[in-house]
Amino acid sequence: MLDPNLQAAHDKRLSILPLLAVVISLCFTHIHQGTLSIDGIRYASIASYIGKTGELFRLVDDYSGVAYANKPPVLFWLVALSFKVFGFSTFAAKLPGAIFAALAMTLFFFTLANYYGRRIAYLGFIFFIGNRTFFRSVVDINF
Repeated sequence: MLDPNLQAAHDKRLSILPLLAVVISLCFTHIHQGTLSIDGIRYASIASYIGKTGELFRLVDDYSGVAYANKPPVLFWLVALSFKVFGFSTFAAKLPGAIFAALAMTLFFFTLANYYGRRIAYLGFIFFIGNRTFFRSVVDINF
């Protein structure tokens, strides 16, 4: 028979498995297929430029040929790194966004659990992912 404290810790870890399964299925199962949004194509192009030139701080939009300063550069750096590791693809372009979405969803759950308990956290998480706008953005991995 296990120590009651160990059993409680084990049960607590197991109760997170459904959450992780939902987060993984929402964020990572579809990123290899489909297309990018119009903005996503532009961002992928800027990240590709970073990868080709190595210029981290000069973001250039190849479509218009002008400097692009509407987004923080970290997003482009991560997409450029993803392109370097996985090659130029929809999967590589969407991977950093999917990782951020998964981290945000998990952090949201644990924040709720910390303040209100696991039952409320699961209920809040369900409402969070059931929001039409949020769900569409996660599926599209909009930047």
